[in-house]
Amino acid sequence: MKNYTISLVIILFCCYACSNDDDSNLNENNLDGEWNLAEILCYCDEIPTINEGEQVWEFETTPQNLKVVNAVSEPFLTSGDYGYTLQGDSLFIDNPDSTIPYKYKFSIESDTLRLEDEPELDGLILILVRN
Repeated sequence: MKNYTISLVIILFCCYACSNDDDSNLNENNLDGEWNLAEILCYCDEIPTINEGEQVWEFETTPQNLKVVNAVSEPFLTSGDYGYTLQGDSLFIDNPDSTIPYKYKFSIESDTLRLEDEPELDGLILILVRN
């Protein structure tokens, strides 16, 4: 009986430790709202600079729509509306030039949205700040 109780306690502990509570901040409601593209990070020869307000992304959750207002000459997304979907910690943004959407790993910490496009393969990291 003692072995059965210890086994049960270990199983319950493992189930609790493996819960997905850590992913609770990666939901659509936290993404909702207006974000300013504040910084671009990459392992590029030239890192593009951007000033606050030059590119604004507004996520709407119902329906899933991303509105981009862009005032820079070499944007990552041109001004317009884009559909998007979330899957776990991945954000997929419709690409009007292809059937393959843009894919970013995303995380939100406080008022900062971090979008990563495979930085380990010299992809971009976009840092957006909530308005």
